[in-house]
Amino acid sequence: MSDERLNKCMAEMLHILAEEVAGNKRLASRLSVPWQAYIAESAIPADKPQRKKKAPVKEPPAIDPFKAFLEGGSILLLKSLDNLDAAQCKNLISHYALDPSRSYVRLRRQDRLVELIVQRVKAVVNKGEVFND
Repeated sequence: MSDERLNKCMAEMLHILAEEVAGNKRLASRLSVPWQAYIAESAIPADKPQRKKKAPVKEPPAIDPFKAFLEGGSILLLKSLDNLDAAQCKNLISHYALDPSRSYVRLRRQDRLVELIVQRVKAVVNKGEVFND
């Protein structure tokens, strides 16, 4: 048999079988038994679907750097930031989006983080001053 004839014969046989299964419930249930066994064997047991872990909710920073800068300038801002540790400084930078490039993540020392905060707060507060004549 050539491949084309074999394909046609198989297609015809499957059409006839499909018609018989549609009309004969008993035949349909008998033919479904091996398929159900195959599906049961190949099914991966899933107890619970994997869920993404939510990030822990961070507390808002203890101080508002913009308020401190506007009330007392960079000196008051530096004094208020001296009481914070490195993790709290990173939380403050993240909360107020002071460093969109996230370059602060690799900084470890508190004094470097404080410098970054003061620099970025000054830049944000003074942004647009050129146009105030």
